[in-house]
Amino acid sequence: MTNEIITINHNGQIVVSSRDVAEKFEKYHKHVLDGIREIRASMSTAEFSALFMENEYKASNGKVNPEYLMTRDGFSLLAMSFTGAKAFQWKLKYINAFNRMEAELKKTQPSYLLDDPIARAERWIEEQREKKDALLALEEAKPKVETYDKLISFKGYVGLREMAKMLGYPVNKMGAFVCEIKMCYKENGVYYPYAEFSNKGLCVGKWHRAKWGSQGNMKTVFSLEGVDYVRRALKRIGWKPNKK
Repeated sequence: MTNEIITINHNGQIVVSSRDVAEKFEKYHKHVLDGIREIRASMSTAEFSALFMENEYKASNGKVNPEYLMTRDGFSLLAMSFTGAKAFQWKLKYINAFNRMEAELKKTQPSYLLDDPIARAERWIEEQREKKDALLALEEAKPKVETYDKLISFKGYVGLREMAKMLGYPVNKMGAFVCEIKMCYKENGVYYPYAEFSNKGLCVGKWHRAKWGSQGNMKTVFSLEGVDYVRRALKRIGWKPNKK
């Protein structure tokens, strides 16, 4: 068990997984699911859905299992029944993690979502600067991208290596990063997109035929929107590409 709280940006909401909560509070995941279902029985569908989102994950044995992603309020409802000094410390850690990530999320919210007119104006200026920098970076990276890893290039999409080049991130670490932000998962050396991102077209699995054989290969490739999602995730952790 790690001491790191795993938070997920789910459609602009910071959520945590029932699996991570079960691990940290040293409970069986099925018991945590039972607790969530008990909460569901006492709430309307709309109220419950605002706090708990059904999700699936692929276990190491290949079986697809259910989990829930829960907001701060959903976690608070569930954690009410967790008692003991150790549980109290984990509750504090989760609250701090929610506070920290929600503060970071606010920094990246579009200007039109901000109520404060001064903050909205400042964020708009920052957005324009970011757009200008992003266009310049893409233009500078274009010659590298066009000649790099043609095998996994598809119209409208780029591969992991190409995306790493575009964003100035180490090629050998990009696969691990897209897994860390729960965009993809790795199985038998192949990266597969999670349904949430595949359905939105941010990253998709595509088959291609390698030059050296007739056997097809699966490659996960990323749309420009997907590349931008990864760029913003890197920005949240403070990554700055090395400029030559």
